[in-house]
Amino acid sequence: MPFIATGARVKIRDDSNSEEHMARLPKFMLAYNSDRKRWELKRQGSGEVIGRFKTKAAATKGGVLERAVGKMGSVRIKNRNGRIQEERTYPRSMDPKGRG
Repeated sequence: MPFIATGARVKIRDDSNSEEHMARLPKFMLAYNSDRKRWELKRQGSGEVIGRFKTKAAATKGGVLERAVGKMGSVRIKNRNGRIQEERTYPRSMDPKGRG
């Protein structure tokens, strides 16, 4: 089950090993582009568009995001208003929130 931000504060673990793993993962952002009227998956840093989707549901269902990021990466998913709704890590075993 993915981590879902609910507006509550999130405690950041002081685990240097997890920090190293997250630092190595490519980072992506799924956000709505109102000019194109599409959801875009972009690589953070370069801004390169990895994929475009008609709906957010089409982007997030059935492993589509995992395949789009090459089965390895951290994806922040935004609401239409630009606020981060959730974050998903692929593979799941690399998610520091799910570790010991």
